[in-house]
Amino acid sequence: MNASSSCRSCSPPLPPGEGQGEGAPVSPVATGLQACRIRPASPRAFTLVELLVVIGIIGLLAAIITPVVMQSLTKARNAAIKAEIDMLHMAIMNYKNEYGS
Repeated sequence: MNASSSCRSCSPPLPPGEGQGEGAPVSPVATGLQACRIRPASPRAFTLVELLVVIGIIGLLAAIITPVVMQSLTKARNAAIKAEIDMLHMAIMNYKNEYGS
C-alpha cells in the first residue's frame, strides 16, 4: 500500500509524496487506516428505524388479519347455533312421531 491510497470509507487519500519519502514505510496513521481498524467490520445491532419499521409491519398485518378472524369466529358461532337448533327441531319431530301431538 502506498501513501496515495487509503481506506475509502474512512478518509480521503493523501496526495502522492506528501509526508512520506519515496522509500519510507507507510504508517497506518498516515494512510488513515487507524480509524478503520477501530470501527467494527459490520453493525451488530438493529437501529431504531429498523425496529420501528418491523413494528409497523406487524401492526399492519394484525390490522388486516383481525377482522377476518373475527368474521370467521362469528360464522363458526352461527353455524354451531344453527346445528343446535336443527338438533332441537329433530328432537321435537321425533317426540311428535313417538307420542303424537
